[in-house]
Amino acid sequence: MRNSNPATGLSRRQFAALGVVTAAAAGYSGVAHAALPVQERKVQVETRDGTATVLYAHPAEGKHPGVVLWPDVAGLRSSNEAIARELASAGFAVMMIDPYYRAGSAPSKADKLANLREEHVTRDSKDLTAWLDAQVEVASAKDGYVVEAMGLSAGMLAASDSAQTAYLVAKPRGKTALSGRQMAALDSAIHATDKLAKRELTHGFNA
Repeated sequence: MRNSNPATGLSRRQFAALGVVTAAAAGYSGVAHAALPVQERKVQVETRDGTATVLYAHPAEGKHPGVVLWPDVAGLRSSNEAIARELASAGFAVMMIDPYYRAGSAPSKADKLANLREEHVTRDSKDLTAWLDAQVEVASAKDGYVVEAMGLSAGMLAASDSAQTAYLVAKPRGKTALSGRQMAALDSAIHATDKLAKRELTHGFNA
């Protein structure tokens, strides 16, 4: 499947030409720039379907573009929380959601897949980006946010009976909303989640 950015028509390979430093299999190497100090907290965000646990990480000073990252099928955990922190250090206010809040504390695989259906992601994105846009650390997205599938689409994941990965991001809408450097940092974070999930599927989640 060719992963492209619907808003700009750029493929991942074209994104790489913007200066992405590809993440190593065990972690995230980021984009070459000075890392900003980051603050973070776990928050409970009300959605129309319940209360979602979210990691919220942002630079310690200033206002920055907001993004929402959905983790892979293993959900919110320390290894991908580190990727969210690194993206925040690149100048984003980042939410990473536990997408399985509808399914209770011990969701089955079927529950997990059901919670990543397109209609759920669409509803969550509206509620999460509304919360995000109201935070003092966030530069308001004047044209709103757009959800993009950076890996398999949510619909493909929900229809699958195998352990696939899917990476979804809600980012400010519009071709000029993010700079080339910011887009490169965001794409690098998505690459890092992809590499992490593939490594974990091979070696286990404690590898």
